[in-house]
Amino acid sequence: MSDNLKYVRQLLKDATDAGFTLVCTYGHGEDPDYTGTDTKLALEALTACDEMYLLIKRDGNTVSRAFIIPDVVSDPEEVIADYAGGWMDAWCNANVREAAI
Repeated sequence: MSDNLKYVRQLLKDATDAGFTLVCTYGHGEDPDYTGTDTKLALEALTACDEMYLLIKRDGNTVSRAFIIPDVVSDPEEVIADYAGGWMDAWCNANVREAAI
C-alpha cells in the first residue's frame, strides 16, 4: 500500500526543523485551521479537507507555500500539487525530484 502523505510529513518535519512556523488554511491565509510547529496537528489540519494551503512562515512573513491535495492516492509526488518560494523549491528539488530519478 502506498503512503501518499510521506512527502507532506517530511515537508512538515523539515520546515519545523528549519525553524519555520506552519500555517494550514483553506484559503490564502485568512482564518487558518492551524498555526504552529506541531507537525501532527498540522498534518491533521491539512488532511481535513479535499485541498488545503500550507504557508511556511518565519517571523510572520510567508517564505514559501504549498497547495496540498491529500486524497491523491496513486502518486505521492502529486499530493503537493503546487508550490512557490525559494525554500519550497529547494526542498522539492532535494526530496521529491531526487526520489523520482
